Amino acid sequence: MELLLLREIIVVCAVAAAAYTDFKTGLIYDRITYPLIAIGLLLNLFEFSIATYLLAAIIFVAGYALYYTGKIGGGDVKLFTGISIVLPFLNGRIFIFDVIVAAAIVAVVFLSAYYVLKYARAGIKFEENKNGIIRAGIIGIGILVYFAFLLQTGIANVQTIALFGVTMLFALVFLALENGIRKRFFLEMVKVEEMDEDELIAADEIDAQTKQEIGIGVKGIADAEVLRRIKERGIVTVPVYRNLPKFAPFVLVGCIVVIVFGSALTGIFF
Repeated sequence: MELLLLREIIVVCAVAAAAYTDFKTGLIYDRITYPLIAIGLLLNLFEFSIATYLLAAIIFVAGYALYYTGKIGGGDVKLFTGISIVLPFLNGRIFIFDVIVAAAIVAVVFLSAYYVLKYARAGIKFEENKNGIIRAGIIGIGILVYFAFLLQTGIANVQTIALFGVTMLFALVFLALENGIRKRFFLEMVKVEEMDEDELIAADEIDAQTKQEIGIGVKGIADAEVLRRIKERGIVTVPVYRNLPKFAPFVLVGCIVVIVFGSALTGIFF
């Protein structure tokens, strides 16, 4: 029990530090993640388990795939890997899985409510969101049918359906208005000389020929080679996404929720 408590404290402290730096700078530093991984390896000398290392490897590979496609940052991958090494299992379940689910639920509900209300106060332009509204409606019908199937077959209980149903509702509202929200709150036209490496290029705002010429790749990140091509072609300004929501603070909330209420969540999370 003492070792488990130590693992929980280490995870919460490390994730709290990552949440702070992510919120302040948009980065999760190696000086947080590498010691977390090292401590996890050291702790597992006392409780050696192949399952722990296998889980960490799976989390790293899955995280790297998401990083390669530009879905998450490299710091997130190392943070998730470190968490899975230090605290692989809790209440007989995979800890990092429950953390990500809890963090995603909180993030979706909070960010959807925040940005939709903010967009509503600024004035929603339904015409520019027409495709998103149609897409959200179609996806919503599919989710409704799927949830009905889960409930009828007994695969999921009412509490699970209610939790994820509310979450999906918030997500669908955001999806319906995503185009307008992105353009109003995240899209910026930046001069090439003011761009940083790892800047997220708004690929959907660039014509196909230009995208092919500058070769932004799968991730859409402005690395050194992409910046060189942009400058060579005499492009003056580039559309980028900035001030995007940070996920690490929600991971901290997820860790606390799972550690404190983990046993109660067993019947709700699949």
